[in-house]
Amino acid sequence: MDELIYDELEPIYQRVAVELAARIKQMFASDETLEAAFHKRVQGIAFDRTKHWNTILRRELEEVWEEYGLPVKAPPTIYDERQILKVLADLLDFNLFSQVLLNLQSWGPIRYQSFDEVAKALVLNKKWEGRVPSIFDAKPRMFKVAANAQEAEYNLDLSTLKAMRIITMQTLMKSFRVSPIGSTPALADSQNLSMIGVGGDEFLQIPKDFHAYYYTWEQAPDILVQEGSSFQYPGIDYPFHSKSGGAILNEVLFARRLTAFLFRSFGPEAALLPRMMSVLMVCKADPSEVEEHAATCTQWIIPGVVHLHTARRAPLPDEAAA
Repeated sequence: MDELIYDELEPIYQRVAVELAARIKQMFASDETLEAAFHKRVQGIAFDRTKHWNTILRRELEEVWEEYGLPVKAPPTIYDERQILKVLADLLDFNLFSQVLLNLQSWGPIRYQSFDEVAKALVLNKKWEGRVPSIFDAKPRMFKVAANAQEAEYNLDLSTLKAMRIITMQTLMKSFRVSPIGSTPALADSQNLSMIGVGGDEFLQIPKDFHAYYYTWEQAPDILVQEGSSFQYPGIDYPFHSKSGGAILNEVLFARRLTAFLFRSFGPEAALLPRMMSVLMVCKADPSEVEEHAATCTQWIIPGVVHLHTARRAPLPDEAAA
């Protein structure tokens, strides 16, 4: 976009983002305010903290744009939305911003597709026939820590099988779970994209000139601080409460913090997907740029803790054996 035109639009994006941030903070204040926001936009069904939030938050954005945006009454363009998100990132803490981002960002760069699920499943079925344990057992469970190559192979193939089942159930509507201020902001969504493990990386289809990057860690560093019965996380000015202790809370907040940081670093054209122990980023930045960024931003991408992978998180079995 012409720089002069952007300079004229920047104050508009600023005032839209300021108003939207105020509404988001009010909306996420409690379960009750989230429920009220849900029923304002969605009638006739029970309150759900996972489904429909892409529609709810987009309608909120459009309503603010209609009141505070351009005088011409038209919905915001994709460019408008991206610039508003860019400003919004500095107005909300990373917990709230990441929840809004996942529901409003363009998901075009991140698309999973398995071209022949039946053939792939048959190959896996033949491979694991008669083996104990088998990924086709009634209730297969991954090894928490693979002790040998066979257990690693089992984990990868089970992850692939689970990913295929998720991918075949995909629809175009992607809604990400929202959580009120102070509660554990679970990483979940209506399509279970948040649950796709290493075995699903081979099914990621990205546009030409884009690259897929995975930031992974085995365990998030202990950043959460317990204060009595509550927990405090640097960069967030309200306490969290967790009935299950702080381990999961620490993990999901670390993923959300890294997501918000990567958004600020690579801009709104990047698509981001945080998961337990990883963040996927799809963008046009070339590997050398992303690697240099990781090497210099050690406060966020902690050396020896966070690992950067290009294309997928783990090698395929034939590559691992090579």
